Amino acid sequence: RIALQFGYFRTAGRAILFVAWAGVTYLAWSSDGLQNNALIPYMTIILASALLLGEADTLILSTICIAAIWGIAYADSTGLRVTEDPQNSYDLALNLSVNFFLSTVAIYYMIRTLRKSFVRGQKELIERRKIESALRENEEKFRKVFASSPVAICITTVEEGRLLEANYAYWDLMGLNPDDALGKTSDVLSLWDSPEERNEFVKNLKVKGSHYNPDFSFKDESGIEKQVISFYELIQIGSEGRILSMFYDMSEQRQTMDALKGSEART
Repeated sequence: RIALQFGYFRTAGRAILFVAWAGVTYLAWSSDGLQNNALIPYMTIILASALLLGEADTLILSTICIAAIWGIAYADSTGLRVTEDPQNSYDLALNLSVNFFLSTVAIYYMIRTLRKSFVRGQKELIERRKIESALRENEEKFRKVFASSPVAICITTVEEGRLLEANYAYWDLMGLNPDDALGKTSDVLSLWDSPEERNEFVKNLKVKGSHYNPDFSFKDESGIEKQVISFYELIQIGSEGRILSMFYDMSEQRQTMDALKGSEART
């Protein structure tokens, strides 16, 4: 636990697995050795090594396990250990070694594949997070430009003309209260002279994709006539089509121009 707290994960893992290997080997030596299933836990240790430490440590530990198997077989056959059938020890050792080797190879490639998949998944996750972060930054920049723009901007649904979002310049130009107007349709807000006029506008906008009108006039909520340059464009937000509308107020400029024309006409 202390080793893990100080970041010595691999060292702690190796120590734990070595203790486990030593315990299994001691039990096998103390019992019937290769005659029973005492060495089967070696596979669990090898699998744990593959998961915790990696391929190189797994191959080393597997080699040590196979060496231990042959060491016990040698002790059985030479009489260092007393066993029921010492003559059969090398055959058992060979069978166990083959099984352990094949199992280790299978575990090796399985863990390698899992690690590659994990690394690939991590890279994809990092890339996705970068993309999401970039999208959030771009969205934040758009919102700042959208909110602070002197051009009146609003976003509405295509079919109903439902007002979804607008900036301060739009509320000021139209004389509308955002608390009352947001979510309302163009018919309710009386933004068009008639539903038929808007239907014709939407029909043309779907064909062209955008519409520009340098001389558009309307009356705001207070009945004051406004002269604007208007621009409309079909945009896609998520899977839904929307209409982006922009209006540049030319009322004061037009009044100044009309005054100048009147003055010139009188002279």
